[in-house]
Amino acid sequence: MQLTHGETPWKTTKQSMVISKEVIKSFFKTQDIVQQIAFPSKEQRLKNAALLLLSDYENDKELTNLTLIDSDDFYDYETK
Repeated sequence: MQLTHGETPWKTTKQSMVISKEVIKSFFKTQDIVQQIAFPSKEQRLKNAALLLLSDYENDKELTNLTLIDSDDFYDYETK
């Protein structure tokens, strides 16, 4: 509570008033960690897709070769 109440939305809103959704949204849009999670770079999206594929191959012993289906899944994930 002490950390959040030191942030701009809480500092700029009068005590006992409700902080508007717009103020909260605006504040969190400027936070780097939110940007990294909500709007990952193309490189990060590709890394995430590769990790998902790696998990499939590690957990399913029948998958020994990259199949057309897997590459389509990778492409679909990367383009979202």
